[in-house]
Amino acid sequence: RTLDTENKKLVCESIHDKQLFDVEYDKLVIAVGVKTNTFNIPTIQEGNGIYFLKHLYHARLIRSNIIDSFEKAELPHMTEAERRRLLSFVVVG
Repeated sequence: RTLDTENKKLVCESIHDKQLFDVEYDKLVIAVGVKTNTFNIPTIQEGNGIYFLKHLYHARLIRSNIIDSFEKAELPHMTEAERRRLLSFVVVG
């Protein structure tokens, strides 16, 4: 709702119950953009292990995928090569 740069504080409004609350910060990054940039690489498309990060649900999908990969990598029958593949993550952007 409001940005108080002098006191390093955001005043936010809950989307659930419309209550206002403060969020204090040390550093604030404001980034804008409406379209995900894939750098014109045609094989980069959301899905099949590729996640964009524009919304909260994207972060939840990434988190879930990482936890799932950790759990799979712990299985006793997992080969070392598969374990390395499961525990390898690439972040671009």
